[in-house]
Amino acid sequence: MDKQSAKEVLAIAEELYRQSPDLGTFFREIFGVGGAVCSKFPTLDEREEFHKTEEYGHIRAMMAKLNPNTASEPNHTLTIRCSKRQHTKFRAEAMGFYISMNKLAIFKLQQPVDADLLGAISEEKAISIRLPKSLHETLKREAVDWNTSMNKLAVAKLIKPIDRNLILK
Repeated sequence: MDKQSAKEVLAIAEELYRQSPDLGTFFREIFGVGGAVCSKFPTLDEREEFHKTEEYGHIRAMMAKLNPNTASEPNHTLTIRCSKRQHTKFRAEAMGFYISMNKLAIFKLQQPVDADLLGAISEEKAISIRLPKSLHETLKREAVDWNTSMNKLAVAKLIKPIDRNLILK
């Protein structure tokens, strides 16, 4: 893991954060295709190692403070098929945070995927999510990196529990 590159990505993120960007712009510039993370860590293995760093944690904390409702880029709709049980759990999780399923989904889709959760996915029910185009493009690239479908990748991210403190900041 190149610690210097991690520090450089954090410095780029801090500078951008000081400019008060919307969440979509921040995500695109830091995590999107051609963004700071992809430039400094071009392989999936390198990005996974970066996700374990303190610098990544600081960037995630910045993202949690940005308002997703001021996005200046166009939205895409992603329809995710999952089991009724997964849908019910996800809905309850969103209600527990007092936020919409869409807002929780956007937050979770930006998290690293747990490879163990990419297994068999049941597709009984659908969740439609409006998300920034840059996040959609990043998910497509990530699905290719993991050699899986966008649906399986999205469900794996949605069913992974998150730290309550991250979303409530």
